[in-house]
Amino acid sequence: QRRNLAGDTVAKGTEGECQFLGISSRDVWYCGKRKNQCQCGGCDGRCGPDNGCPCLDCLSYMLHDGTLKKNSQNSICHKGGRLGGNGGFTRLSPSQVWYCGVRKNECQCGSCDGVCGPTNGCPCLACFNLLIDEGVVKVNSAGVVARKGGQHGGNGGFTR
Repeated sequence: QRRNLAGDTVAKGTEGECQFLGISSRDVWYCGKRKNQCQCGGCDGRCGPDNGCPCLDCLSYMLHDGTLKKNSQNSICHKGGRLGGNGGFTRLSPSQVWYCGVRKNECQCGSCDGVCGPTNGCPCLACFNLLIDEGVVKVNSAGVVARKGGQHGGNGGFTR
């Protein structure tokens, strides 16, 4: 059994959306306890399992297990949606890209709304740097993005 930092048993959500993170509740770990730690202003105070914000202990659990990360601007980030779309200029699937959901107007492809995700599109620079840190993408000296999984020799498996 998985447990959060308070020792509460956690499970993935069952349905609905976590408004705070902007992702499906099925991708969020919840303890189900009433802790009154709503982050979005619209929850009933219970930590999941079918909607609402995760409590602080469950957020910490998700940061620890890699479900969530913090970018260099200290924003909580999550992987994009699985419902289609694209990863903007990264040319990755959105489910491979980290997003913070903050409006930063840092679109590099010219067709995004200026918000970093929250389900697809261009990530902001701080979230893109998480992909670089993980080794998922590289940027050459000309600023060209290469992604892992290439078929060309001599470049470590990266393509443009």
